[in-house]
Amino acid sequence: MVRRAAQVWFWTLLGATSWAAGWLALALRGSGRAARQRHLGLRLARLCRRLGGTFVKAAQILGTRADLLSDATREPLTQLQDRVGPFAYTAVCAVLRDDLGRSPERVFRQLDPYPIASASMAQVHVAQLWTGERVAVKVLRPGIERLVAWDLRLLRILVRLVAWLPPLRAFAPRQAVEELGQAILQQTDLRIEAQHNALFRAAFAADPTVGLPALVPELSSRRVLCMSFVEGRKILDAALDDPGRRELARRGYRLLLHMIFVHGLVHADLHPGNLLVSDGRLVLLDVGLVARISPARRQGLLRLLAAWAAGDVARVAQAVIDAAFVDPQLARPHLLAPDIARLLQRFSAARIQDLSFAAVLAELSRLVRRQGAQLHPSFAVTGLAVAVVEGVGRQLAPDLALLAEALPFLGEMLRPMDAQASA
Repeated sequence: MVRRAAQVWFWTLLGATSWAAGWLALALRGSGRAARQRHLGLRLARLCRRLGGTFVKAAQILGTRADLLSDATREPLTQLQDRVGPFAYTAVCAVLRDDLGRSPERVFRQLDPYPIASASMAQVHVAQLWTGERVAVKVLRPGIERLVAWDLRLLRILVRLVAWLPPLRAFAPRQAVEELGQAILQQTDLRIEAQHNALFRAAFAADPTVGLPALVPELSSRRVLCMSFVEGRKILDAALDDPGRRELARRGYRLLLHMIFVHGLVHADLHPGNLLVSDGRLVLLDVGLVARISPARRQGLLRLLAAWAAGDVARVAQAVIDAAFVDPQLARPHLLAPDIARLLQRFSAARIQDLSFAAVLAELSRLVRRQGAQLHPSFAVTGLAVAVVEGVGRQLAPDLALLAEALPFLGEMLRPMDAQASA
């Protein structure tokens, strides 16, 4: 591990020097703040790519955290691909033998030695059970737990060295690293992904248009996750006629709304590669990272939408405080109100076809950060998920007014609140 520590410190110092030189060059040229923020994102992405493993996963998670980084900084991180070479098939067999207590030959009729996906934390192989069922077998990289623990230790030391910098204090960097560490550690225990899978399957059990891979519990453990193999196409590759594409966009948006407002479970890595179309269903993959939204914050989001539709600045400000602030006591409504009034005026001129729920949430997130307050992670992840699904929806059906499609559902959710308020 001494070699790993030396590698991390060397590339970190080199990356910091490169960032500082680039920042100074941009400042001397009079480049705007967004250009400097994007420069930081590019340097972070390059550093994490070089360090691999834990750092790639950390960068990807940071890419979802609008509460910690600006959009310009996050954008290069969201493009970072978690693709590394596969580990040896003999190591796969060793993990299976240790965790399942039997040799792979006794567990599977056939196990493809070549993975269909390989990432920094795990890789996936296709196999066939003795019953004839095809399954996907996700296996953790050998030693990944030790590597993650060591890398997180180095990351904590690094944060202690830079936490005193004034620009970082508002983001509580030590707390942010602890949250980041917990999210990464979850990736080293596949039982957590299995729990999330079960939660989503239960939540959408009555909806025949939504699916998740079925688990094989007796062949799953902390380092192995066995589930049914889903034949399908990624959502943007689905060969559908125009009416089919429009319906798919509608269903994707409805799925997200149910996640947020009904179940309080948001897939925190909802990129198009994790949405498959199979036998007319939308299938969710890779549910290792999930954000949970409390009933109180769900109600806050609904009140926010109702107040926004009514153009009520004071109610919007209070709803933003309830839904988006980590500590509502630190909010200053009198400072939020003028900015919210300007936002309402700006968006009021837009047609319903052009309105974007994601844009509204992004602007409100910026207002919270502008106050020097911490944005609640669930609000940040919700905004990102909405942005991804809206982006996919517009690619499938550019002329579809997604927010207009959502209004009947949102009206149904708001009705009990209106009745309670008038009682």
